[in-house]
Amino acid sequence: LGAASWTDKDLGGRGVIAETIMSVYGAADSKTRQENDIFKMLREISPEKVKQLPFVYLDCGTEDFLIQSNRDYAALLLEKKIPHEFRQLPGRHDWRFWNSQVLEFLQLSETKRQPAKPN
Repeated sequence: LGAASWTDKDLGGRGVIAETIMSVYGAADSKTRQENDIFKMLREISPEKVKQLPFVYLDCGTEDFLIQSNRDYAALLLEKKIPHEFRQLPGRHDWRFWNSQVLEFLQLSETKRQPAKPN
């Protein structure tokens, strides 16, 4: 979460992840990174745009290296009054965690899905 805002320090020792992020977003001070920083976007969003946003779902393992950025993003969602759910559960950044959560996510998304607006 928030890969565009990661610094070289955040990426240190992340191997393939660091290489991928650098190839997509470029250096930490690049225009592409600035334009895709989801934290910056959310901080600058207007109240009118907030009303148009869909429900946001986040879950993250408490042993995941991304837990703090997820917590920070959830706090920003709360501050901006954006409808969301954030779950912190035991687990890491791996398929075992993701597979355990996918069914819950799909069930929740069905309850939050909004019907299409008539033309």
